[in-house]
Amino acid sequence: SEVCDKETGTCLCKPNYTTERCDRCTPGYFNYPVCQKCECADPGSVSPICAENGQCRCRTNYGGRNCDRCAPGFYKYPDCTPCSCDIYGSLGQSCDQVSGQCRCRSNFVGVMCEKCGENFYNYPMCEVCNCNPDGAKEVPGYPLGGCGTVTSGRLCECKERVIGRICDVCKTGYWNLNRNNPLGCEDCECFQAGTLSGVKKCDLTTGQCVCKPDVGGRDCNRCLDGFYNLQESNLYGCDYCNCDRGGSVRMTCDNHWPVSMQA
Repeated sequence: SEVCDKETGTCLCKPNYTTERCDRCTPGYFNYPVCQKCECADPGSVSPICAENGQCRCRTNYGGRNCDRCAPGFYKYPDCTPCSCDIYGSLGQSCDQVSGQCRCRSNFVGVMCEKCGENFYNYPMCEVCNCNPDGAKEVPGYPLGGCGTVTSGRLCECKERVIGRICDVCKTGYWNLNRNNPLGCEDCECFQAGTLSGVKKCDLTTGQCVCKPDVGGRDCNRCLDGFYNLQESNLYGCDYCNCDRGGSVRMTCDNHWPVSMQA
């Protein structure tokens, strides 16, 4: 029998082979010289034709050499639905191919790892309820600080004079965070006339108010030695005594006279 066309020289190919020399597989076949049929699956493949290595062209949510499985991030073949794993709670975007269960971080639960696990609070942080016992409120039926009852983005419910994510800082104007104080902190009780810029702010530990240059005392209520006449309008707080060196016993004067304003 003839092996080629006598006029053109084109070889007569076996089924599934092509080109003038029959040295390639026809479209839909691969792995020359064996020329196996492509097994591109429907509905996962774009066409029944595969590459020379047998790889089919898959649609976006399909994978595998024959496009016969879901791509990473999709599940439930042949539908291949997006896993939609939560970006905060999941370890990657892949899920179980049957159930769609995403791989969750230790403090998250849910099919998509979209909520906090038991004893964790404040999605998407999902933190341990570590409220400061000195500054957090007691909320009946809940952990100290009311974790799980506060608005999203917050963790603990603080006492009236306390702030901070875990209720560990006194508000401005208060000091001495104390568990036995129902309000959390004490009032600074700064004497406004003697404080810098009239701000009633004090050290959170010692309660020392921020005094004007010539003013002293924890609450800034008296002039320093050598000064008198504490006035709110005086930027330095008090006037210099200016005692005469020759006639006065010492250079200090009565520093309690007068006081123009009460706290």
